[in-house]
Amino acid sequence: MSKPASAARTVECYHCRHRFTVSWQTMTTSCPKCARGLNVEDIVIKVAYAVRKIQTCGKLVVEKKGRVSAHSIEAHGGIDVEGTLEANVVSRGHVRIGPKATWKGDLAAPTLLVELGGQIARGYFAIEPQPVEPIPDSANGAEAEPPPPTPPEPPSMPGAKPRRRVTPQARPRSQGPDTSGPPRSR
Repeated sequence: MSKPASAARTVECYHCRHRFTVSWQTMTTSCPKCARGLNVEDIVIKVAYAVRKIQTCGKLVVEKKGRVSAHSIEAHGGIDVEGTLEANVVSRGHVRIGPKATWKGDLAAPTLLVELGGQIARGYFAIEPQPVEPIPDSANGAEAEPPPPTPPEPPSMPGAKPRRRVTPQARPRSQGPDTSGPPRSR
């Protein structure tokens, strides 16, 4: 069943974060604010697919026999994994890891559903209801990738002494030969 020609959807530019409306049939477009090209369509992976970066304003779907290996993925419409995904991922939509899926890599998304049997091999997951920032592209001369967030400190035991951070003390450097004491014999 087709949608009426007047149906529209709101997308967000993954370069400048400007929100605007496009037709539901739109596959690619340019951002009216930054004039950079955008992929608006959903991406469906059915076989092995190795690439450096995937960006879409739509949804990323990795089917049962699909395997994605990428440095970074940004999918604003969400991600649905039934096969294998190996990448650092930023999603502004719902992320679902299916019952026979394998996930390797970091994730920043507002929601996550891991079905029974879904495997997470490694990665740091930041599940936050507010929008998350994209993974910077260090290859294009942009800023370097930030270090991963530090995990919260574990709660202290009742009656335990608070921990102190020990830092080495700076020693003054001498500006010349040491003349404060008797000369050393050789």
